[in-house]
Amino acid sequence: MLLNVQGLSLRDAGAGHYTLYAANHGGRESIEVFGVDAKPEVPALTWQGCVMLPPSLAANSVAAYSDGTLLVTVLAHPGCTCADDSGFFVVAFGRHAILRYSRDDPSAPPVQSMAPGFMPDNIHRDGGRLLTAGMVYDEPACGGIRKVIDGKADEMKCHRGTVVAELDPGSMNFRIIAYSPPDPVVNGASAAVIIGKQLWVASYQSDCLAYRTLPWL
Repeated sequence: MLLNVQGLSLRDAGAGHYTLYAANHGGRESIEVFGVDAKPEVPALTWQGCVMLPPSLAANSVAAYSDGTLLVTVLAHPGCTCADDSGFFVVAFGRHAILRYSRDDPSAPPVQSMAPGFMPDNIHRDGGRLLTAGMVYDEPACGGIRKVIDGKADEMKCHRGTVVAELDPGSMNFRIIAYSPPDPVVNGASAAVIIGKQLWVASYQSDCLAYRTLPWL
């Protein structure tokens, strides 16, 4: 099996087992499903099957409800599910906002919350939190906001600051957890997770992870 994974979603199956969903571009456009046994010292992965995507669609992220229903976002189209399965959240990168949809009526207008000063890339549930991370929108070191020249958006290779925030799923209010100025090693912040008092940040441009201690947690 060829794997070129972009989005991941991990769902607790109980007793040290999990179901892992992976948006795959390796040889086929699909959502690959794995069983994860986290009890051994080295967790074990077992492939359980896949869901093929319709032709010409490439998955960007994936989320799952408790009944197994999958939600998949695709590149260049406007996830993370509500804890009570009542709806789902979608990142609108171009708007630098997060949208909350109702599962009962997905056609209803979503609730939109603009991110405070940054461009959220991904959102996921981390324990009881909804965490999102992204680059600073108006970065002085890069000449300000992201530019669109001749119809093409800036690829943002210039190093921008990193913001990690928590989103309240009810009020849709953001709380900034951490900020980091432009870093020559890590750029393109895309996701974050908190382990103990440590914040880990992933990037879609760098070949490494960044981390820092948050003593107030």
